[in-house]
Amino acid sequence: MVGLSLSRGTALLALASTISTGVEAVSIYDRAADYLSESVKLVKRVATEPVLFKYSVLRYAFFVNLELGSREDSVNVRLTDQPWFWVGAKKPANCSREESRYNYLQCVYVDWSGLYYPNRSSTFRNVSDAVLSLTQSDSTRFTRGYYGTDTVKFGASTLDNVYIGVANNFTQAPEMGIGVYDSDRQTFPSFMESLLQGREIKSLTHGLYFNWFERNESYLTFGSVDTAKYDGNLKTFNASDSGEITVVQLESAAFGSPGDMEELNPVQNLRANVEFSTSRMSLPDAVIPGIVSRTGAVYDDNWGGYLVDCEMRNSDLVFEFRFQDVNITVNANHFILPAFGVLGYRYQLRGDDACSLQVSPMSKYSIATDLGYEAVLGTPFARHTYLVHDYTNRQISFAPAKFNVTETNVVELDSRGVAPLFSATPTPTEPEPTDPVSPSPTPSEESGSKTNVGAIAGGTVGGVIAIAGLAILGFFMMKRRRQPVEAENVPAPPPPMMHNPLPSPQGGQQGPGYSHVPFYDVNKGHEGTRPVSELAGGDYNWPAQPAPGPGNAQFGAPYQGNTGYVSEVPGSQAYAHEMPTQYR
Repeated sequence: MVGLSLSRGTALLALASTISTGVEAVSIYDRAADYLSESVKLVKRVATEPVLFKYSVLRYAFFVNLELGSREDSVNVRLTDQPWFWVGAKKPANCSREESRYNYLQCVYVDWSGLYYPNRSSTFRNVSDAVLSLTQSDSTRFTRGYYGTDTVKFGASTLDNVYIGVANNFTQAPEMGIGVYDSDRQTFPSFMESLLQGREIKSLTHGLYFNWFERNESYLTFGSVDTAKYDGNLKTFNASDSGEITVVQLESAAFGSPGDMEELNPVQNLRANVEFSTSRMSLPDAVIPGIVSRTGAVYDDNWGGYLVDCEMRNSDLVFEFRFQDVNITVNANHFILPAFGVLGYRYQLRGDDACSLQVSPMSKYSIATDLGYEAVLGTPFARHTYLVHDYTNRQISFAPAKFNVTETNVVELDSRGVAPLFSATPTPTEPEPTDPVSPSPTPSEESGSKTNVGAIAGGTVGGVIAIAGLAILGFFMMKRRRQPVEAENVPAPPPPMMHNPLPSPQGGQQGPGYSHVPFYDVNKGHEGTRPVSELAGGDYNWPAQPAPGPGNAQFGAPYQGNTGYVSEVPGSQAYAHEMPTQYR
């Protein structure tokens, strides 16, 4: 679209320049072309473009669609607050879980994410001695591969020479981390740092608007915040003594129904970590029995958590989390979700489709407790906030979110962070009006037969500028057509998995409204091959696969923790994520 606007504008400018002569015409053309070029660069900067991301209930994670390389390979990647950015580049030939549980998981994730083909991209550069090697505390979840650079397209923006981990062997969902490295060791720039180095943003900040679960239209802004998406002022927390910017002081909390709230007394001035990419909220063990009793939840070993009657999603139960100067209320619709396994099976509770209580005891989250966290506020909490990470000033900010809001008011941030946005008497933000197009200047009339050269030159310049303005205005009008559509115009979502797993013998079906299915474009980068989203049933050896049921665990239940990697294994004399000597 940018290229089209620029070429049309250039053609018009060339036509306009013919009414002048010689050097004067060239000068007018060059100045106007430069003006138009700079204007186009301005409107395509990342900081002005909200990026759509969605939620996958099969992955229990937010994900974003990207197009990689010169062939624009379309992939889905999990969105996390970590600094790593890696994608899958290989699918095992044999996806039978009986022969290799690791191959089986890799096939599942490839089917969800799609594949990147670096060897087919003319813009790919292999960083040959840089090893990608990530391992979680659960050693069965790992990522192995190498590093390279390539072009990344996200939303309406494109960034060149981004460092990408290329994984050939992995047992977890590919991810795009929008965090920043804390290590003093020299590393590849993270995605956020690449944006800053490319002058696409002025500060290492991003704003996250998660929106209502059923709407499934979330938006990310890099280097800016959308002030139309939250109420009041953003509450800012400085980094903890140990340096984490996501740690906040949780003063108190309550749980129950309006008018019948019960104080969660063990929650008093806790060191809580805000993790939007962790699907559950983890609270002190002592408060869990009361929550379980109030919801009627039942612990299920196969699921690895609490299952609950889905009717509770429509209840008036809420959590109220209290911080200094701001309270966040979390509705049942977001801490109780449909319980799906990784292959689309619906878990059952007492013969009916089950839902999951997205609350767990802190003792089950060993990585978090080892880091000294006393509570973890995951996705259910994050959905009810507008969340800002500021890595420049080492701060996190949030405010109560407005749901189902389509208006935008994107404000770019500089080194001061969100401080300039503070208002003593905050009022709802209205979108800024668009400035009208100024009329072109006209030459003044003079008596006599002499030609006014200055007036003609002025008219020429004015006409050129007006044409440039119209070209830019046309670009903006085309951009506005791509704004989110209203809820009633959103098409019905496709079925839960595109490779059609066997139905559960209990007959549980996915209800409408959960648009969690991958939306990568199977026609991007896969010419002449079978679409990556389609697999024949035999590829997974379905006849030997048991359906979930009593005493019948479903292998590959969704992993709902954050990607808390505990080791980056050295290889080929270069640490994972560390820049090899020849590229420093």
